[in-house]
Amino acid sequence: MNSLPEAYLGIPSLTALPVSGEVAPGAPVAVISHPRECLYSLTTGVVSRLCRRVVQGVTVPRIQTTTDFARGSSGGPLFNSHGQVVGFVATTESVCYDEQGARQKNLQIVIHSCVPTSALLRLLSGAR
Repeated sequence: MNSLPEAYLGIPSLTALPVSGEVAPGAPVAVISHPRECLYSLTTGVVSRLCRRVVQGVTVPRIQTTTDFARGSSGGPLFNSHGQVVGFVATTESVCYDEQGARQKNLQIVIHSCVPTSALLRLLSGAR
């Protein structure tokens, strides 16, 4: 089993995108997504770092990338230079110079994070 649809649905006849668990900082990547209903938007960048984040009390792996994506992009594939899916769009986090409560001014960077395919395949297989 080497595809997410096959693992999740148990239907091997679906044509699936190839997946890979291998990605490293500096590697070129691309995202195809639908931000604000702009269908099939392609953006490119590089993996900026591999890290772990605490989400609702659970530590989860993340791929951070310079590839742009926004609201409406969640779940979109993150491709490596071989056309393999290495992750899925998860979150963005704005970092501003001036932050007072919910008020943010002077945007400095937007951190784009993806869930690695390896984490999803582990979850689907029942491993932790």
